[in-house]
Amino acid sequence: PELGDIVMKHGGFKDLGELFALATIAEELKRRGAKNGEMSASLALLNAIPSFEMIYISPQHILRKQSEKEYWQKLKKLIKIGSGHVLRIRSFKRNSSFSLDDEAFLTPGMSIRVYETNHEEISVVLDDKSQDRKASLAFVLPKEAVHFLRTSTMQLDGASDYQFLKMIYEGLLPIMVDNPSFKFTLAQQMIGGQHAKTGNQCLYERRLKGSLLDNLVTQFCEAVRNLQKLSLPDEVDVVEQIRGEVETLENEANPRADQISDLADQFTGNAIRKNFHPTKGRLRFFRRVCKDFREKNLILTPEEEIPAMHLGSLLLDGALMSDTFEGASTEPTMLQPNEHFWMNLFGRAVDNRKNMSPNALKRIWNSGLADAGIHNLFLSEDELFFFDLGQPQLQSMPGFMTKFLFSFFHTLGMQEDENGDWIRRFVIKGDKLGLTDYTKDLLPDAYDAFEFALDQIISDIFDDDQGLRWLLLQYVTLQLLSDASFCLQRWEMKGGGRSRADNHHQKLQKWLWRALWDVYVAFDINTVDSWLRFDVEHPNCRDSIDTVRQSIENSIRAVDIEALQEFRSTLRKSEA
Repeated sequence: PELGDIVMKHGGFKDLGELFALATIAEELKRRGAKNGEMSASLALLNAIPSFEMIYISPQHILRKQSEKEYWQKLKKLIKIGSGHVLRIRSFKRNSSFSLDDEAFLTPGMSIRVYETNHEEISVVLDDKSQDRKASLAFVLPKEAVHFLRTSTMQLDGASDYQFLKMIYEGLLPIMVDNPSFKFTLAQQMIGGQHAKTGNQCLYERRLKGSLLDNLVTQFCEAVRNLQKLSLPDEVDVVEQIRGEVETLENEANPRADQISDLADQFTGNAIRKNFHPTKGRLRFFRRVCKDFREKNLILTPEEEIPAMHLGSLLLDGALMSDTFEGASTEPTMLQPNEHFWMNLFGRAVDNRKNMSPNALKRIWNSGLADAGIHNLFLSEDELFFFDLGQPQLQSMPGFMTKFLFSFFHTLGMQEDENGDWIRRFVIKGDKLGLTDYTKDLLPDAYDAFEFALDQIISDIFDDDQGLRWLLLQYVTLQLLSDASFCLQRWEMKGGGRSRADNHHQKLQKWLWRALWDVYVAFDINTVDSWLRFDVEHPNCRDSIDTVRQSIENSIRAVDIEALQEFRSTLRKSEA
């Protein structure tokens, strides 16, 4: 629900953590801006993200929970002003003392209203308007900041608002973790205006083009530059440490993705361990489930049989897109996943070629924008706002770009119809699948937007380093395949593959169709035509053919590079 310029959510401890993170990020932006002498960058980002507003809990909710005595006793330790006393009507300063009236108690119909006139003074007013309603508000204050001077007088420390909030958060969080049924109303600032539209909504409406697209990419790049300005000097340069890890792993007979450090994994946008862990990796899980689909080892509903069959066939060695998708390329794609791809990606992320953009080798502090896709931002002709922030991390700049670039395609798998169901992107055409007419109309817009964003990022952020196109495209490819695996994980977790006799989850086939969409795009952006369109070359095309073939063995899988070069040469001659 909305109330004025705030948005409220009834949430548990995870939501509380995310909301508190907004306050933490705001404090950190101010600190970094002051330390680096970049307050304008700090202010620009503060104005582009939501802010913490309040945590509220109904006293009636508290009363209903009194039966949980252990929990209730813990919660009472945080409450310093509440259903037992009433404040005298007066104004007081934050760091001064104020009195409690021992004779007065909150009775039905009474409530407390708090008015903050400025950062120094607060006005507290006692109301008694209705005789049939209980008190509507209780104060929750951190006990460490409150000192009782006398029985009827307490004093609040003059700590910052953030420090008060932090103490309350640290007191509430363990209680809420232990009692997940207890929820608070959490509120954050509304951003983007009353009629704000997300970037993916603009794409669905076929408006993500022209000046709107230009503003999206321009302001996104400006936000990246501001993050760069707010990254601390000792956070930026770690490339030599990671190169040392690459060298060590390259000398091992059987390197494993779980051997890389947290530093290296975050540098690559958390793309390696999550996807290539030898026992828990998403791609390992993906291959296993697709094999089970092929071998018919799983219990499927009739609605799941067709998408499961096609997922199984797509992951076969030597499979072509045209085997599954009507009208798709009849040539092998440039890339196809195997367990050794991560080492090539890892090495290319810290490449030491002479013309490598310096920015590509630097880390930035991401201010919690770990999932800054077009579905997590509001967009207009002249403004851009981010939401759904997570925990801040340090990432390489190419790694940070992944979620933004991949979202132009990924969000098409999340579009909802009038019933709130995901729109299916495929229709059944005999023993194959074809794109729906709506998807045929919409997909070119996604390609145009992606190409425009890729070109601008290469030009504006990465010093026109064309060699980074391969790295950025492979980050996007890997993220698409990772999301396909995530969809299968959700399908299995909700009961997919097993008997549904006692399963209340319905329409689980939607996860299989969405996984198919991710796989379709992952392969489609890696056809010969797509690589030509995006001006992508394998990073070893400048080397000898023998070296290329050796590199390919450690890559995903590539088509004949000689044939690709011959094709490009023919195309350039025809254009000339």
